[in-house]
Amino acid sequence: MAKKQELENIVESTAKEEEKLRARREECAARIDARTMSAYERIRQSVHNHLAVVSVYNGDSCGGCFNAITPQRRVEIASNRKLIICEHCGRIIINPDFE
Repeated sequence: MAKKQELENIVESTAKEEEKLRARREECAARIDARTMSAYERIRQSVHNHLAVVSVYNGDSCGGCFNAITPQRRVEIASNRKLIICEHCGRIIINPDFE
């Protein structure tokens, strides 16, 4: 019972921040084309931790599955010109320096 109360307190204390983040998500989603958003939602539903977008981990690995990324793929990721999908886990990989 105490844990349930503690969880309710945490949810209540973070509700305002969660609402702010949801509004920002909707704002960003409105600027993305429907096809890309559909792919994002599909990836998000298919992975167990719901992380559809991951950054490069340790300079040469996918942040989702930690498999090595080829040098050519790393160059494509760094260029930020198109969406790069991990060939192992299917997540979207972004440049860690991308804002």
